[in-house]
Amino acid sequence: MQKVVSIFTNSAGALLLALASALFLINWTSPVDVVLPHDPIFQMPLSELFWIIGGITAVAGLICFFNERATISALMVLWLGFCFLVIRVGLWVAGCHGLAGYLGGFTYNFGVTANTTGVMADFVFIYLFIGGCIMLWLGRRLPAPVEFQKMSCPACGGHVKFPLRNLGQKIDCPHCRATVALRNPEERLKSSCFFCQGHIEFPAHSIGTKMPCPHCKKDITLKEPT
Repeated sequence: MQKVVSIFTNSAGALLLALASALFLINWTSPVDVVLPHDPIFQMPLSELFWIIGGITAVAGLICFFNERATISALMVLWLGFCFLVIRVGLWVAGCHGLAGYLGGFTYNFGVTANTTGVMADFVFIYLFIGGCIMLWLGRRLPAPVEFQKMSCPACGGHVKFPLRNLGQKIDCPHCRATVALRNPEERLKSSCFFCQGHIEFPAHSIGTKMPCPHCKKDITLKEPT
C-alpha cells in the first residue's frame, strides 16, 4: 500500500512540475504582439493567471516530492483537482464549454493543438482529483510513520539509530557489540561520585565511560543513577 501511495505522489509531483514549467515557458516565450484573452471568471489577463497557477502547481509538485506525510500530499493534490473542476464549471456557466480558446500558447510553444491540450488538462486534473481522494483514503489506513533517534555508543563512539519507541531499552551496539541503553542524546543524568559523594551531571549517552570527578579529580565510571 505504501508503494502505491509513493508512486501516485511522485507521478502527481512530476505532472504538476511539468505543468508549471509549461505555463512559465508560455509566458516567457509568447510573442509580444500576441494578445491573450482575459479570464472570464477572475477578470485578469491570462498571462497573470498562468503565473499564479504555475507558482501554485510548482509548490504543490515540490511538496509531493519532498513531503514524507502522504496525507498532506493527498490533500494538496485533491485541493488542486477540486479547484480545477470548480473553474471548469464556472467556465461552462460563463458560456465557455472548452479550454481551447485559452490554450493557444501551447500550440505556439509545443506544436500541440489547443483542443488536444484542453483534453490533456482535463485528464490530468481528473487524475489528480480521483487519485487524491483514493490516496487520502489509503493514507488514513497506513500505519503512523516511525520516528527515529540517534545516539553515540559510549564504548566505541559509533552512531546508533533506533526507533523512538525503543527509548530506554538495552541493545547490543551494532559496531562493537557492547550492551548500551538507548537514550536521548539531550537527556541529562545526575549521579554522585563514589569517592567524595560530589554531585555530577552528565549526558545520558555517556553511561559506562570513565572521567575524572570534577570535585576530587579521581577517575570514576559513569553509571545509571539509582
